[in-house]
Amino acid sequence: MVLRVNPVHDIAYFDAVAADAKRLVDRARRTMSKERKAARDGLGYYDHGAEDGVGIFTRLCRGDPDPRSLFAACESGSVAETLMIRRLAGRRHPKTGALLPLKHQRRWLKNAQKLAQQVVGYDLRMSAPKDFSVLWGLSPPDLGALLSGAHHRAVDRVLAFIRDNGLIITRSGQDGHQREVVSDALIAGYFHKLSRDNDPQLHSHCVLINLCQRADGSVGTVDSRKIVAFANAMTELYRVELASILTRELGLAVIPEQHGFGLPAIPKQLREVFSKRRKAIVAEAQARGFVTANDRKAAQRVSYDTRRSKSEPPRVF
Repeated sequence: MVLRVNPVHDIAYFDAVAADAKRLVDRARRTMSKERKAARDGLGYYDHGAEDGVGIFTRLCRGDPDPRSLFAACESGSVAETLMIRRLAGRRHPKTGALLPLKHQRRWLKNAQKLAQQVVGYDLRMSAPKDFSVLWGLSPPDLGALLSGAHHRAVDRVLAFIRDNGLIITRSGQDGHQREVVSDALIAGYFHKLSRDNDPQLHSHCVLINLCQRADGSVGTVDSRKIVAFANAMTELYRVELASILTRELGLAVIPEQHGFGLPAIPKQLREVFSKRRKAIVAEAQARGFVTANDRKAAQRVSYDTRRSKSEPPRVF
């Protein structure tokens, strides 16, 4: 797992995935009889489905939250409502819908091509090691909840690292030549549990909204280069935090590996069974005449070329 920082041009994808999952959960709950509701704890997908059904806001404030901030209505832990997300993506105030006083905004809005290319956020994707996800997928609900909670805590540790070390910066001054650490920024987090091939794969899309509040109260956009520069460090922080929780609190042994860590409790053969996505990438890379470990950029292209839609409903584990 390497933490990836990808520009997002349309945040509606994450919001739509969350909404679709929520509709599946709500529909199932409505149709369940009273007798079946008593047995609900035995349905792994619905136990965890509520987490998939919504995005969750996390504010990255330096100091105490400012009640006058652009993000005052987006408190940490609150639901990332569709209307708020769409407004933020459109450079509007999340509560009132008013256009934000950003430099050159009128020019952007008059140029359809520039608006289509406008970056609305940055996707910080954190994915658990495969053995961890397989263990979660095969666990009873109580252990599954502890494992997904460990993942969330590791993600929160990375977000705190970003905030505390001032990694979110913005341009200011004449022609944006000055750079300063933002005083308030916003993450919309989306927790997913499956790969595109419906294998267990716990991962979080932490979408850093491309809007921020400066120390003087003005509104700007985010310069992501510092976050990108620290991507490898944040990857290691996520791994170390997750492994520490597993060993210290759950008593599980971990084995360091080149790309994360493994769990002795998960046999290699079982890992392979739940790695259909990885095998598809390796097979396509071999067909193109290279080894993924030797050319990461080419491997990333193969990953994009072979990915399919997440439209299929998830399996029950």
